[in-house]
Amino acid sequence: MNQNKKQSALKVDRPRVLFFSVLSMGIGVVLFVVGSILAGAYTKQSIMNYTGFAMLLSGIAVLSIGISGTVVSTLKSRLEIDEECEGDEYRPSVILGSIWAIGIGAMFW
Repeated sequence: MNQNKKQSALKVDRPRVLFFSVLSMGIGVVLFVVGSILAGAYTKQSIMNYTGFAMLLSGIAVLSIGISGTVVSTLKSRLEIDEECEGDEYRPSVILGSIWAIGIGAMFW
């Protein structure tokens, strides 16, 4: 029984999954495609045309944020950057913040 307790107390490093970033990219692509189809299928100045255009714009926004999140998550895992850095460790937070700024700027552009 003691061996089972010791084994369960060991911390196992699980690989990081980019689930939310990839999921948001997928949602952005779906919104983009559906919005493009809706905007092109109906006559201009109709409610469905405006709805499709709004979906198109929101799809672009979600996709750009998802891409930025994926890049930041990948860099964090490649550079082995944790949220809790100890002491004088170098944290390239400027680089990661600038990637988020690019994504947000692309969303508003």
